[in-house]
Amino acid sequence: MERRVGIIAISLFLVALFLVTVGSDYTGYSVLDQSQLTFSQYPFPFVKNNVPNEVYIVMPYDYTYNEFKAAQDIAVSIQGKNPVGPAIVTDKDVPEGEHNLILIGNACNNDLISQELATTSCDTGLQAGQASLTLVNHQRTSTLVVSAYNNAYLEKAAVVISNFNFYPLTKTNIIVNGELGNLVLNYF
Repeated sequence: MERRVGIIAISLFLVALFLVTVGSDYTGYSVLDQSQLTFSQYPFPFVKNNVPNEVYIVMPYDYTYNEFKAAQDIAVSIQGKNPVGPAIVTDKDVPEGEHNLILIGNACNNDLISQELATTSCDTGLQAGQASLTLVNHQRTSTLVVSAYNNAYLEKAAVVISNFNFYPLTKTNIIVNGELGNLVLNYF
């Protein structure tokens, strides 16, 4: 009887040791360096363990229907089966502190986008018909910028990020071209 208890105790110790040392590579709960994050891990870091991770979806204060629809679509996509999704706020209502942010709009109507991308260009360097997704990693948080040449094309970026399981997302900058239903992604 004592031998059986000893074998069980040793087995439990070895299992715990395995999970602590190399088990994270097999279980998927490894900790990534913030600088290594790309769109291939999305919706992480905005969703962690299937729960929104201190994330705010930020629209411009004077948002349009396209910006509101993009925010709603993204919120539903990362909400999953949780009863409460991420908060949708305007750029004037973001709470103090460090948060993961999903910024929607452009540098002219969303102050946080102009700060994050360090630009004042309303089209953020895009050409007519293009939309973009930009992932910016900080020391403890990340920011996703969902932008377009103009609001008419914002839906393209929202469709891609809302349906992240259907698009091969990589790197940290994506330019979205093409028509809805036939979108082409260019990675940078």
